[in-house]
Formats: sequence, structure tokens, C-alpha cells
Amino acid sequence: MATSLLYPAFVQVLVTFALCIWMGKLRIAELKKGDVKVKEVADRTANWKDQTRRVELALYNQFQVPMLFFVGCLFAIQFGQADYVTTILAWIFVLLRLIQIYAHTVTNNVKMRFNAFLGGFLVVLAIWVYMIVNVTSSLAI
Repeated sequence: MATSLLYPAFVQVLVTFALCIWMGKLRIAELKKGDVKVKEVADRTANWKDQTRRVELALYNQFQVPMLFFVGCLFAIQFGQADYVTTILAWIFVLLRLIQIYAHTVTNNVKMRFNAFLGGFLVVLAIWVYMIVNVTSSLAI
């Protein structure tokens, strides 16, 4: 059962790599066109196009709440809490992250993006609360 929790974590990692590759392609295209100069990139003054900026921000978002998700997955596996509840919550989190990424990069729908973020945040919080309750109750015995 512990390995089932690895699959949503792997998908989340692959999504992060995909965003990084997407951002790289967009940035390289802008550099090749001359829309952005290397000096501007070096000085952090580059004025990236809207799409590139949205993908960049979506990528940066993968290093915020998802880090709590990854650590939660590792703790759940380590402490024997990688059960059906945790695995289902993990898949819900990944689905909400995909919705958030779509809202961020394709539609730029702030309400959808926020709702997906909030849902994902609450799911990760639920994973941690569920795990803390189960681990501490098993330690008390």
C-alpha cells in the first residue's frame, strides 16, 4: 500500500518538470526572437511575454505547498500511514494542482486558480492532520 502513495507524488514531480521544460522553451523562443536580451535576463529585468510569465509563476508555485505534500507523502510512508485515505487525498491534491496550473497558464482565471489552490492547500492540511492524529494515537498505545 505504501507504494500507491508514490504514484501521485511521481505525477506531481513530472508535472513540475513539464512546466520547467515549457518555460524553458518559451524563454528560449523569446531570446531567439530578440524580444528579451540576455543582459536583461542576467540583470533580472527581462520583460517576458504574458504566457511565459504565467508559466514561470505556475512553476514557482510548484515549490510552495507541493513541498508540504512531498514531505507529507514521505512521512506517511515512513510511519505506515500510506493507506487508502492518504492515497485518495494525494490524488485529489494532484488533480487540483493540474486545475490550478491550467487556470494559471491557459485561462488566467484567477477565481479558478484560487479555488484550486485553496482546495489543494486544504487537502494537504487534511493529509497532515490525518497523519498526525494516526501517528500520535498509535504512539500513545
